[in-house]
Amino acid sequence: MEIVLTINGQRIESNSDFIIVDKTKNFIKFVFNFSEEWDDFNITAQFRQGEHVCNVDLDENRCAILPEEISYGICHLVIYGTKDEIAGVTDEYEFRIEQCKFVFEDEADGENP
Repeated sequence: MEIVLTINGQRIESNSDFIIVDKTKNFIKFVFNFSEEWDDFNITAQFRQGEHVCNVDLDENRCAILPEEISYGICHLVIYGTKDEIAGVTDEYEFRIEQCKFVFEDEADGENP
């Protein structure tokens, strides 16, 4: 699933509503569209939730997979980039991850779902 976010200067924006449910693995891909001042920057997305801080370097398509350490609750995203002697950072973008309602066998009380 792709979630498209736009970085305009130092602001992160979403053009649509999205829902993320926890317990996914390698399923949620953030696709970032940057304004021109970010051209040629080496960019890292930082996902922060409570004590968990996960830095993910964007791939050649300027995408990042949501780290599996991030679970349900509120998550904060910040973009940081460097180019030569220049460093840029965005404001914080907050989004919610819903709790998975699927009951896995190892979580069931003696019954299979």
